[in-house]
Amino acid sequence: MLGYFCTNYMRTNLGMTMTCMINSTALSLLENSSHPQTNFSSSSNCVYTDGTFNHINDYGGTLIWPTVTQDWLFTATFWGSLISTLPGGYFVVLTSPILLLGLSTLIIIFSTAIFPLLVFQTSEYLVFASRFLLGIGVGPILPAMDSLIVRWVPNSEKGLAVSIYTTGVQLSGALGIPFTVFMCASGWKWPAVYYITAAAAIVWLILFCTTVQNSPSESKFITDKERVYLEETIEETDVITKDDIPWKPMLTSIPLLACYACQFSNSVSLTLLQAYQPTFFKEILFLPVYENGIYCAITNIVLCIFKILWGIIMHEVANKFSHTTTCKLSQGFAGIGAASNGFYTSMVSIAPPFVGILSSISKMFALLGMLSTPYIVTAFRKEETIGEWRSIFFIIAGISLVTGILFLFFGKCEASSWAKSEKKHPEISHKYARHVSSIHVLH
Repeated sequence: MLGYFCTNYMRTNLGMTMTCMINSTALSLLENSSHPQTNFSSSSNCVYTDGTFNHINDYGGTLIWPTVTQDWLFTATFWGSLISTLPGGYFVVLTSPILLLGLSTLIIIFSTAIFPLLVFQTSEYLVFASRFLLGIGVGPILPAMDSLIVRWVPNSEKGLAVSIYTTGVQLSGALGIPFTVFMCASGWKWPAVYYITAAAAIVWLILFCTTVQNSPSESKFITDKERVYLEETIEETDVITKDDIPWKPMLTSIPLLACYACQFSNSVSLTLLQAYQPTFFKEILFLPVYENGIYCAITNIVLCIFKILWGIIMHEVANKFSHTTTCKLSQGFAGIGAASNGFYTSMVSIAPPFVGILSSISKMFALLGMLSTPYIVTAFRKEETIGEWRSIFFIIAGISLVTGILFLFFGKCEASSWAKSEKKHPEISHKYARHVSSIHVLH
């Protein structure tokens, strides 16, 4: 969860820092310079254009990047991830998730640390390149983490585990946004956000690489009892080679296609929340910078708390109903409210041996969703009116509702026949039965 927090915050902090980087007053004058009567009133902080006063909410930034340039920079990370996600999932199945996570995080740290320097000393094209590089580092993160989940967590616990570790996304907003606002309002300004988070990520990476292993059998930080339990309750899989990968079922399976659709809509909503909610609060609600940060954080705090509680509730429900039922219930509710998305638990359960590749394919659809959001916003955001933003929210809510309904009809949370190993391991069942007996005796 901490790793998800660090990497997601470094990916999404541009949304809040952008509101502090941009000189909104100068930008408004520039964009309205074609009008014959345009001037600025410093006493009321308004731009007078063709007989109309337009209030400007300026956070004291120095950059004059047009809206189109801002949206273009938002997409840079997604384009980079689009290139690296699928290869990352392929290699994580054949190699080590820990190694891939380490290399990816190093790329993210480097591109984050050099970002302020590129902003002040170079052009927006090199700034785009740094965010593109960051995206290349972000791409393999999710497949590698999902691969670790499959190797460490029993199937009956996956839903709760997914709820916990993906909560890092919400925590990055709940804790990261107030931190960003504090830095932006301080004497250090927004560049400190990038330097401090890069330094914190280095500390996390050292801790992660020295304590986390690819599987329970390699770990030195768990007891023998824990190791035996995990080895007995996690399904063993044969060593995967490139010839064993079932590409056709992974691309044509109806339940997986339902998962991919939900991943797309989930990413559209998250991108709107993380990248554009601060802009909405600044330009439409005219919130001061501190209030902007507080309200953005509240949204993520509520999501975080509800996600954990929902995961616990669904863990108990799974003891009485099938995993498919709990996944559909979660996804159906997520489509109209806020909860841990059932599609994610479904995806990591349908084909455990190939979860790295499945996560990559799913992430590709997520990236398409992330790329779609800036274009949806740009298509409607012309005059910065509440009506334009209302249309944006309605469209994205509709996408979420439709994909949620699709999952209710076609989703499932069981291992598919094409993903199961044909080899049996009778000795495993024998050891498991013996282990269960010992547990009953101990209790």
